[in-house]
Order: sequence, then structure tokens, then C-alpha cells
Amino acid sequence: MSDNIVINDASLRQSTCDTMVISMSPEQSRMARAALGWSLTKLAAKAGIGRATVARFELGESVQNENVASIARSFEDAGLKIIAAGEVSESAGEGVRFQTVHPD
Repeated sequence: MSDNIVINDASLRQSTCDTMVISMSPEQSRMARAALGWSLTKLAAKAGIGRATVARFELGESVQNENVASIARSFEDAGLKIIAAGEVSESAGEGVRFQTVHPD
């Protein structure tokens, strides 16, 4: 299945990859990086994309849908859960949280 994008807000990117919908804002990316102690360079390496692409996304600039999906997958692989606005969570609201089980 090809990727497609729906943008509800300039700061929110939604990308469909296979059957998984990924919604992540630049702020969430910065928060997730901080939670993991990752630099832009480390996130770029984990996502398999350029450092400048990660920096552009986190500044709210336009990047390809596939790159946003790669960033989000990197966080998920590290054990973080990206919480979309409106998604049911214990504390409500946008943010990031650790999944119940996460790798070291």
C-alpha cells in the first residue's frame, strides 16, 4: 500500500503506512528525543534519514510523509508511544509515554 498523508493542522503530520496511522507533531518528536536522550544525529541514524530532515521536521517545516513515519517508527521501536491529540490516554492530551514493555 502506498503512503498518503492527511494534514489537519500545520503542526501535525499523519501518515498511513501499511495499516498503521502515525500522527506526530514536531513538538512530540522533540519530547520523545528528550525522553530517550537522543540527539538529532542519533534519531536520524535510527530513522535512516538525514539529520537535516529531522531538524526541518522538528522546526515545523515540510518533510516527506515517509520520513515522518520513519521517525515515529524509531520512537516506537525504542519503546515510546506517540499519543495523538484526542487519543484516549490516562492523562489525556498530546504527549509521549512509555509503553508497558520497552527495550533497554
